[in-house]
Amino acid sequence: MPNRFTAGPSAPPTEVPESTSRLADALHQLDSEHRRIRVIFAERLGVSAAEFSLLMRLGESGALTPKALGHELGLTTGAMTAMVDRLDAAGYVGRRPNPADRRSVFVQLSPAGEAARAWVYGRYFAAIGAALETSTALRDPAVAGLLEHLASTIRTGIRTD
Repeated sequence: MPNRFTAGPSAPPTEVPESTSRLADALHQLDSEHRRIRVIFAERLGVSAAEFSLLMRLGESGALTPKALGHELGLTTGAMTAMVDRLDAAGYVGRRPNPADRRSVFVQLSPAGEAARAWVYGRYFAAIGAALETSTALRDPAVAGLLEHLASTIRTGIRTD
């Protein structure tokens, strides 16, 4: 099967080592599947993919201001306000006053939002567990370390270009 990064009209202009090409292709496939399951989870919860990202981010960070959420997700304050309004109406988030700034609020997961996040992670970890059951190589703790190193190295390389 041709590699999606080194074949076709938009192939790189220079020769790429096979190991680099294969790893890039595998990461692309993993990323595509991860995006696909996020859309499936969002649909099951009755929210958009962007709203799903907001729910997951709140679960990771705790309460944030709409401005901070917008910055983290790359959204304008207007878009963030509309998104928080929809998630509040759906019962997934709530607002509470910001004691440091009376003009601002904190957005946080509601009990329904916490339950939705728990359901998502339960399904996600079950899928990862199934993959681990079918591959002894994936159970090696070094695999997670290698992926973390790869993510960090790619992130650093992109920032310095």
